[in-house]
Amino acid sequence: QTIQQFYRVDRRQIAYLRFIFEAYDGIATLRTVNPRKGIVLFYIAPGCEQQFQEILQDLSQQILIQPLKSMVAQKAISNEQQGTATFQMISKKLYLHTIGCQMN
Repeated sequence: QTIQQFYRVDRRQIAYLRFIFEAYDGIATLRTVNPRKGIVLFYIAPGCEQQFQEILQDLSQQILIQPLKSMVAQKAISNEQQGTATFQMISKKLYLHTIGCQMN
């Protein structure tokens, strides 16, 4: 069971963050929730919370990274959807992520 945490980041740095966390294989994966507002969702592997926080702390010295409560993130997501005049059916895709922390 992964831990899910929302963050607001500098939207120009989303690809950079994704690249960084892909390099730390198994600690966390990132999903862009709202690219205009820079809202991302991290899926953090159990047991990797401390490493995840250390990486974020280092990155926050270079780029904007703000934790969001899930209610704030959900409001931002719903506000974005309300501005859309048409809704399209999006095909569901199943993504299987194998993540985990190596505890040496």
